Amino acid sequence: MNYLAEILAFYDLVQVKQLSTGQIALWHALMAINNRCTWIEWFTVPNLTLELNTGMSRSGVLKARNALKQYGLIDFKVNGTKATNYKMITIAKSKQESNQIGKQVSTQDGKQVGKQVRNTLNKRKETKLKKESKKKAYGEYQHVLFSDEEYEKLKAYFPNDYEKRIQSLDEYIQKSGRKYKDFLLTLKTWARRDGYVPPNEKEKNKDKFKSVDLSCLTNEEYGLLMQKKITIEELIKKGRVHVE
Repeated sequence: MNYLAEILAFYDLVQVKQLSTGQIALWHALMAINNRCTWIEWFTVPNLTLELNTGMSRSGVLKARNALKQYGLIDFKVNGTKATNYKMITIAKSKQESNQIGKQVSTQDGKQVGKQVRNTLNKRKETKLKKESKKKAYGEYQHVLFSDEEYEKLKAYFPNDYEKRIQSLDEYIQKSGRKYKDFLLTLKTWARRDGYVPPNEKEKNKDKFKSVDLSCLTNEEYGLLMQKKITIEELIKKGRVHVE
């Protein structure tokens, strides 16, 4: 495969198909990796490598590769949880014509194309790093990361113990070595698993109970309710109160 001829043919196609910047970046990333693999027909690339090389999220990579396959530029085979196999489909007309093009195009032109490709990939990497650098580290071991917006959402979701929850996650990561992409989602998932109900949902539940009949409660049950040692929801489940 003639690398330069493929790039020139690719940019002819870009004008026709109006490929997105993500699709362009992914094609270049795959070409560069295949070049290092000495142009073997099928080669394996983890999603994380493509995310780093293109600056895109995993969903962005998956969407871009599906588009490239539809355009007949690549083929791929998904291997479950393992890295995906990829195949680059040549778009240069023929070996003879590719060689002629390669001879006609000067080394200077080739360097300019390569420079443009590197600049595009570098900009994407810089954008991703800037987003990550805006997050602040929390916890004793500084493993838990939040943007300012995420931190405010965390405090609203856990107004009484958000610091303890951060510390628990931080210590767990320190002990287990686990890695998480979304720390806010992780804490919410853990809390829901333990039966936690956030303040906004509690307010919604209050609105549901327009009329509550407490006449069937014993003095002991009523006392526990007033002391907040038992909730209306628990009494409803036990069939001790009725709501309308």
